[in-house]
Amino acid sequence: MSIQMIGDRGDWKKIPQDSDLIDKLNREADKQPKSPIPTTQPAPQAHPSAPANVSSAQDYWSILVNYKNRICTIDLAKSLLDNGSAKTQVDWAEYRKLAEPKGEFYTGDMPLYFSVLLAFSKANGKDAEEAKEFLKSQMRTRWLITLTRIKYNLKGSDEVIHNFGTNQEYNFKTKFVGREEWIKNSKDTSYLEALLGTKDIPQINSVFQAINGTDAYIYRVSSKPKKTDEYVARFDANTGGANLSCGRGPDYSYASLGVRIASVASRSAK
Repeated sequence: MSIQMIGDRGDWKKIPQDSDLIDKLNREADKQPKSPIPTTQPAPQAHPSAPANVSSAQDYWSILVNYKNRICTIDLAKSLLDNGSAKTQVDWAEYRKLAEPKGEFYTGDMPLYFSVLLAFSKANGKDAEEAKEFLKSQMRTRWLITLTRIKYNLKGSDEVIHNFGTNQEYNFKTKFVGREEWIKNSKDTSYLEALLGTKDIPQINSVFQAINGTDAYIYRVSSKPKKTDEYVARFDANTGGANLSCGRGPDYSYASLGVRIASVASRSAK
């Protein structure tokens, strides 16, 4: 860009100030289109997460997931546990105690299953699509149990217990009582973090949109009980929605997806 200077090019002395000339030049400058002022740094760009890698064996798929702040390789069985048998939560906990030490598939808690659904929802390719179709089919034909239990207390906070009945049990205290609703309408998201490991509602809905083509719905106890009540967390789906159900007692029997932690790679950044 050339710079025009007013003055004597021989000795660079200023010319005498001419107010009329300055006003004229200013008026002409105002008529010129203004260029945007350049920024010193480019605007931040969104970087979508890289698709998760999926590998397929004869009877399971493997995928990297973030579970309990650790990056793990999780195997998902291509068939329901124990040939699709229905068992109570206590029975599935006992089943896990025998299966896990032998490296076999077992029932996971709700955060583990959600981590698996999340990872597959981001994955592409033939194997990933087969896994997503399997998950959708099982969710639409069976109520799928987890080793997560909700304890609705008469007073104070409720309790969300994961890996119930095993030596890996852990829990969160939160207000879980609330109305049944579409998760996208939830105002208090603390119960979601206790149940799934995240309170990111757009992310939760995107997972079930990718797997089932619908938003997610929560079923739970709507008011404080007269005594402490315990209910099992399970999940299922239909053409109208994907359901996170936390309102059935522990005496009911359900089928289970089979999972196992194949390896733990590293601790993830929070």
